[in-house]
Amino acid sequence: MNETQCAVFQGIVYYYRANQVICRYQIALHDPVDPALLQRALDEMRPLAGWYFQKVVWEKREAHLAPNDAPCRVTVGEAAPAIPEATNDYLFSLHCEGTTIYFDWFHFLADGRGFSPFMTLVLRAYCNLRYGTAFACEMLAEDPPYDPELLLKE
Repeated sequence: MNETQCAVFQGIVYYYRANQVICRYQIALHDPVDPALLQRALDEMRPLAGWYFQKVVWEKREAHLAPNDAPCRVTVGEAAPAIPEATNDYLFSLHCEGTTIYFDWFHFLADGRGFSPFMTLVLRAYCNLRYGTAFACEMLAEDPPYDPELLLKE
């Protein structure tokens, strides 16, 4: 198993479930959300959060993550799209409605603790654009992948 496949091993169980595990963070703001600014924030943070801009690639019975060059679009509406089918194969969705921003993601990509740094990064960028704040937007560190062979030995 190579390093990329090891990184996916921890989430593979979620991919095979009969019912997908889709998680959601919902953030309520005081002001109506500007979808165009939210799209700009997402686009500007892309180079700082490479792990999240991935897609699942299948080779026979093995899956691994690969960079996804397709556009990642912010949509308007509360309903979560089908992930990854309706999101250009991205494993997350960013959408808004009124004063609320919704982050939906496939548990295959991350759990809540793993997804919150990305969500925080996008929200900081959005606030910087919308309100002229000066929140730092630094590159996200990527955790090293789990080594399934070592886990099995333990």
